[in-house]
Amino acid sequence: MPSRFLPILILSLTGLLVFGGWFVLQERTEVLAPEPEELKGVSLPNEEQESEARELVFVEDSKNDEVIVLTKEGEIVKRIKVDHGPHDIALSPDGKFVVTANFYSNTISVISVQSLSLQKTITTGDGAHGVVFSPDGSFLFIANARENTLSIIETATFTKQTKVNVGDYPEYIGVTKDGSKIFTTNLGDEGSITVLKNDGFESKVIKEMASGIDPHGWALSPDGNSIVITNLGSNFIYLLDAETFEEINHIDTGAATEFAVFKNDTELWVTNIGAHYISIIDVGQNKIIGQITVGETPHGISFSTDKTLAFVPLYKPGELVIIDVEKRKVVKKIKVGEELHNSVVVKRRP
Repeated sequence: MPSRFLPILILSLTGLLVFGGWFVLQERTEVLAPEPEELKGVSLPNEEQESEARELVFVEDSKNDEVIVLTKEGEIVKRIKVDHGPHDIALSPDGKFVVTANFYSNTISVISVQSLSLQKTITTGDGAHGVVFSPDGSFLFIANARENTLSIIETATFTKQTKVNVGDYPEYIGVTKDGSKIFTTNLGDEGSITVLKNDGFESKVIKEMASGIDPHGWALSPDGNSIVITNLGSNFIYLLDAETFEEINHIDTGAATEFAVFKNDTELWVTNIGAHYISIIDVGQNKIIGQITVGETPHGISFSTDKTLAFVPLYKPGELVIIDVEKRKVVKKIKVGEELHNSVVVKRRP
C-alpha cells in the first residue's frame, strides 16, 4: 500500500501557517477499475440531467463486503465489492459517487454511479462507521468509532484529509442543510452528540450534549429546521432545533429506534430495530399516526425521489423491503444479502 506524507496546512487571516508534525495519508486505488477521469470532484447536477436519470437503489451488506444495486422495482442490477464491513453509505450531491464507510478495514470505498464500479479505497481511521457529504459536495466527513475522531476529506481529488477529535465512540455523522454545522452521534457511556462548526479542515467542536440513551441515527427535515436523533438504548426519538441543537420534543415509539427519514417537513418514518415495524410520526402533533410491520431488525430507510416507495434493509434476514408509501403496505421483499445496513436512492444518468 503506497503512502505519502502531507503537511497539515491551516489558513489564518495572517496567511498560511504550517504546523509541526506530518499527516500520513494512505490511499489504495483498486485494480477492479481503472483510475477514472470522472473522479475529479463533486459538482451539482442540472435539471436536464435529472430529467433523464434512471432511479436505482444502493444497499450495503456488511457481511459480504458489497454494495447491491437494484432497480426500484427490486431487480438486482449489480453487486459491487468494497472493503471489509461497510456500515454506512452516502450519495454525493451531484449524484456521481456513492461512498461506503468500512468499519473493519478502517477505510471508505468510492463507487462511480455512472460505471457502477469501485474507483478508490482510502484509509481514514479506526472503525470507519458513518459517512456524509457536505451539502455543496466539497467535503466528505467520516466518523471513526474506535478512535473517537472525525475524518474530513476534500472531494476535488479525494486525496487531502485531516482529523478532529469528537465524543466517545462516534457511529454516525450528519450535517445541517446550510452546511454550517456537523454533528456526530456517540454511543460511548450512554451516548452524546458532538456538534462542530464546519470550516472544512479547520472545523472545531462547539458543543457536547446528551440526547437520550445511546443516540444513533439521525434525520434532517426537508426545510432544514429540525433534526431527529434516534436512540438504540431507548424507545424515544428526539426532535432538535437545527440552529441551536436545543431539544424541541421527544416521542416514545414503543421500541428501540435505529434510523429515521422525513417524508415531508412533519411526517417522519422511523425504523424500530427493537421490534419488527416502522413507526410513522407526525412531529408537529407529536404523535404516532401509523405503523407498518416489515420484518426482523429493520435498519436504514430511504424514499424514492417521488416519495411513492420506501426501501427498508432488514439487518439479519438480509432482505430489502419495498413499501407502497400511500397505502402504507409492504409490496415486496427481496433476499439480497446477509447483513444489510443502509441504503440510498440514486438517479443514474444514461
